[in-house]
Amino acid sequence: MHSALLLCFLIITQISEPACVDQSALPDPITLRAQRERQTMPYRPGTGRTAPSRHVQFGPHVSIQVNVDANGNNILDDAANEPSIAVDPTNPYRMAIGWRQFDSVYSNFRQAGYGYTADAGRNWIFPGTLQPGVFRSDPVLAASPSGEFYYNSLRVSPFRCDVFRSANGGQSWPNFAGAYGGDKAWMGTDKTSGVGRGNIYAAWSPGSGCCSYRSFTRSTDGGQTWLDPIDVPLRPPFGTISVGPDGELYVSGGNPNGNTDETSFVVVRSDNAQDPAVVPSFQLFNYVSLDGLLPTFIDPNPDGLLGQAWIATDHSSGRNRGNVYLLCSVIYFHSGWFVDVRFSRSTDKGVSWSLPNRVNDDVADSRIVHWFATMSVAPNGRIDIIWNDTRHSPSNRFISELYYSSSSDGGLTWSPNEQLSPAWDSSVGWPNQSKIGDYYHMVSDDLGANLAYAATFNGEQDVWFLRIGDYPCLGLITQQPASPSVCQGSTVSLHASADPRGSTVTYQWRKNGTPLADSDAILGAQSPTLVFLHAQPAETGDYDCYVKLPDCGAEISHTATLTVFPTNTADGNLDGLTDARDIAPFVDSLVNFAPVSAASCAYDLTGEGIVNTDDIAPFVARLLSE
Repeated sequence: MHSALLLCFLIITQISEPACVDQSALPDPITLRAQRERQTMPYRPGTGRTAPSRHVQFGPHVSIQVNVDANGNNILDDAANEPSIAVDPTNPYRMAIGWRQFDSVYSNFRQAGYGYTADAGRNWIFPGTLQPGVFRSDPVLAASPSGEFYYNSLRVSPFRCDVFRSANGGQSWPNFAGAYGGDKAWMGTDKTSGVGRGNIYAAWSPGSGCCSYRSFTRSTDGGQTWLDPIDVPLRPPFGTISVGPDGELYVSGGNPNGNTDETSFVVVRSDNAQDPAVVPSFQLFNYVSLDGLLPTFIDPNPDGLLGQAWIATDHSSGRNRGNVYLLCSVIYFHSGWFVDVRFSRSTDKGVSWSLPNRVNDDVADSRIVHWFATMSVAPNGRIDIIWNDTRHSPSNRFISELYYSSSSDGGLTWSPNEQLSPAWDSSVGWPNQSKIGDYYHMVSDDLGANLAYAATFNGEQDVWFLRIGDYPCLGLITQQPASPSVCQGSTVSLHASADPRGSTVTYQWRKNGTPLADSDAILGAQSPTLVFLHAQPAETGDYDCYVKLPDCGAEISHTATLTVFPTNTADGNLDGLTDARDIAPFVDSLVNFAPVSAASCAYDLTGEGIVNTDDIAPFVARLLSE
């Protein structure tokens, strides 16, 4: 039995409060979703009319239309929504976006549209659809660790998925294989260095696909063959997939049987799905609270979801490595119905979860909807979140703007909400289906994030690409900084150089991701060379240089680790005492100081950054005084 509370949302009107109905009066949301993915109208060709496309700008943020013709023009009288993006991990200039393509807004017949870019998203080419004239829906794209792209596409006869493969950055998709599947299938790949590297995983809404309630499959050969589907514990619908840094697999979704905020979401984990020699099993399945339920079939997207349950993992080398994050736009009741962006985190691989926090920072107002919340995590651990927001039009829930927030501390704190787009109307351009799809998709990198989203800036539904942050500028840095180890008090420098390419390069040194400024202790924070005048143990840490070139973008240097060892302890063997056992290591450091180490620096008793004859008398005095 599916959640009664979810059914209450089916008949929320634009402004009114929801009224609940008997469950027997309506199909459950999972069944209703699947029914609305079926073909109900014949194909209708487009009109062939075009108009100049445009870039849409809000402040520094520029959205670029993806579904344009060969001349870069906007195609009129069509619709494009529900985009998904893949980024080549070996070359961030190469990306592909897939979407539901309606050649005519007068028919809900849709196909698998796609576009690609080779210049980091500044320009897009839309060759057409994967199989012209074939009804397809629910596009999901992913990339392999070697840069091959996969496109998971739902067909309706029979009602299951195919996965197409592209070896040329999304320009063509000549090969595909049946991959079982069903409604709202989500796909992810293993990019770790473990035994599962290259695996492809897919999960879909149980009970609305190929194989009854068996709703998970895996490919270990690049999508050529797929595992006979297996059951997922607690059977979560409307969710996503993430692979953790140790190759563990997470599947998230709503709880189809839960009717309380405390049990409204599900997270399951498999530790052995990565092993191609075994049939996967799930070692953990847990209910998670986001203080609300997953909303479906209400304004401003009355025929669809208001988002799905996003799960993501931290692959950084920092203290948050292995964290698991869960995010969704949720609906809850508190003296009125509210739709907010809620986030929770786990630091123990999904066993326990934090109390959820609210990411949107506006004043609580039941008239405002924060929908299509979408999350991705950068390799450096930064969490990026976007959503549609009606805060500037509380009297009309169809008028939204795109918003953004990020966290650099594992979701403990969030940056102030930032508007990324002008206002647009989600009720415009419905292709005989009253929604703009069910999701957006975003992929983050250390510089920023690549977002594929749908909006109606042209008075119709189109797919847009937005680069959040600086574009990547490959090959900009020509010399990477080294990782020095020095004694306390030494003068030491880090150096990075770049190719100016006839322009002016800017530099910004950072410690643990935080920008530095010149002070009495350091110089050159905004130059190629960062100098520590008298290095101190507190300056030990990870440093990098953010290098930027106008009209190209930015590149971050490799991380350089500075290690500063304390001096003047006379305890080179690190046993807590200065005694006869220190004589031999002291002489060794005096005769052969390299390499720098905690032991050798301990015998620098004069603060010169080196052990020399000036340290003999102080060492003898220290030895005799103990």
